[in-house]
Amino acid sequence: MIYRSLFITANVLFFFSTSTFASIKFDPDLVRPWSKTDKVQFPTPLVAVFQKSNKTLIFVGDHHKDPAKTYEFSKKAIEKYLPDIIVIESLEFNKGKNPKHWISKYAGKSKEEVWKDPTLGSGTELLATARHIPIIGGEPSIEDEISSPFLIGKGFDSDDIRNVQILQQTPYRRDQLKISNLDIFFDYALKLYKVKEAKTDFKPKFFSWYRKRTQKEFDYNTISKSDTDVNCATNDTFLQKIACTININRDRALVEHVEILLKSHQRVMVVYGTGHFVQEYPVYLKAFGQEPVYL
Repeated sequence: MIYRSLFITANVLFFFSTSTFASIKFDPDLVRPWSKTDKVQFPTPLVAVFQKSNKTLIFVGDHHKDPAKTYEFSKKAIEKYLPDIIVIESLEFNKGKNPKHWISKYAGKSKEEVWKDPTLGSGTELLATARHIPIIGGEPSIEDEISSPFLIGKGFDSDDIRNVQILQQTPYRRDQLKISNLDIFFDYALKLYKVKEAKTDFKPKFFSWYRKRTQKEFDYNTISKSDTDVNCATNDTFLQKIACTININRDRALVEHVEILLKSHQRVMVVYGTGHFVQEYPVYLKAFGQEPVYL
């Protein structure tokens, strides 16, 4: 009888555990573009907390232009909810927990030093390291993106997906990092976006692709941020349509990664731009079945 009782108890616990996991199922098809009116409903930064059974999702909406403010919001969220793991923007999910190349960027730096570098974000990593909380990225890899069924299904090919992301980096690299030499820029692009072709082969193909998609010649000196703005508007150019869809795919990937993490962790915290929270909001609302609590 004792063994039978133990067997039944184990089965009940197993059923409860798997039911809990199954009940928090995300639907990436609910990811939607955000609009300017959303800024009124969802101010930046924010901390939104969803809970269901023994699972908690804490989403810190990052204020990219005010990293100090995001840092304070992250600090409050960590102190109150003690997350098991923190998902951060700009790092690929497949790099795993605490990737050395990422952690090394913050080693020995103060939060004030981090805030001076626009590529480093709010410094949530410093808070996580101090409390021995692992961090992980939420981004899809470029390999995943250029073969994404969602993106390909929208009528874009692998060149469209990769090359628009290269274009998005152009104004920043040219104007902020002062990379005036086009060849040096392409060296960077080939490495970051895992282009296997030689630069001498890739450049003419890139120029030909740009000409085909825009009906004009590529000019490194005049490419602007607006050329690949993520407007998600009906009057978007072809390049802007690609940029919008890539952005939606990033959010689809993030919610899929958060779902995976909630299967093995009770408290998952996400630190991403508030725009991402707005686009993913319908997914979390359906999955958790209730409005979040705002800290």
